[in-house]
Amino acid sequence: MITLENLPRLFVGDSAAVAVLSFFMTFCRVGGCLMFAPGVSSAYIPFQIRLYIAIALALFVWPGARSDVEFQTLVDNVAQLARVSACEIIRGAAIGLMGRVFFLALEFLASTASVGIGLGNPFGVAVEQSGVLPPLASFIEMSAIFMMFMGDVHLEILRGLAMSYRVAPISGVINPGATLAGYAATMNDSMLIAAHVCSPFIIYSIFVNVSLGLINKLTPQIGVVQISAPVVILGGLWILERGVLEMMTLFVVAFGRWTAGG
Repeated sequence: MITLENLPRLFVGDSAAVAVLSFFMTFCRVGGCLMFAPGVSSAYIPFQIRLYIAIALALFVWPGARSDVEFQTLVDNVAQLARVSACEIIRGAAIGLMGRVFFLALEFLASTASVGIGLGNPFGVAVEQSGVLPPLASFIEMSAIFMMFMGDVHLEILRGLAMSYRVAPISGVINPGATLAGYAATMNDSMLIAAHVCSPFIIYSIFVNVSLGLINKLTPQIGVVQISAPVVILGGLWILERGVLEMMTLFVVAFGRWTAGG
């Protein structure tokens, strides 16, 4: 009788079924990571391309994957198979989301800087997700992703994914405390780095808006804020033109240092 337990043996032998399950567990972690990893998780990348990338990376990681479970037992235990699969997907998603946190922090502070220099109208397109962003935030986010690939920083994410099997082999147990501690440290680092990158715009917007507020208070008959809006925008664009390369280099180097150390 054909059952869910003997379904793998229906197509392949016992040893081949173990190999297929081993690759499937590796694919679960790699696929979970690519669902949130910066650069490849964008909704604008076709699903088929992301699937092929996940399969290729799983084949790359598979030979070095370590496991604490006996795959032969998973062939005979569907409940355990589902549990281990779910744990591997969660582990991969946690790894990818940690890298994504850096770009979310950059996106947040870039949006704040855009509002401060008068470019807060939501006419831009979010690169990493479906939605809208201020044009300046879209440009900064796209520049960071472009420089990440140009500097081969994305390879550090893949290296970290392959090295994760030494720290957390394939198993059906997850340590939520360690995961939350890692997220707390990552969020702290990402906000500091994003604040350093966007600090010229934030300092400029504070100085300009406080100055314009004082001038408007001294001369209430003149609409200083409306008149000065083009000048404020021009100053923000001048800062962008003069410092965008240094800002993006600072972010990508810091992100690469974090991925190499994590």
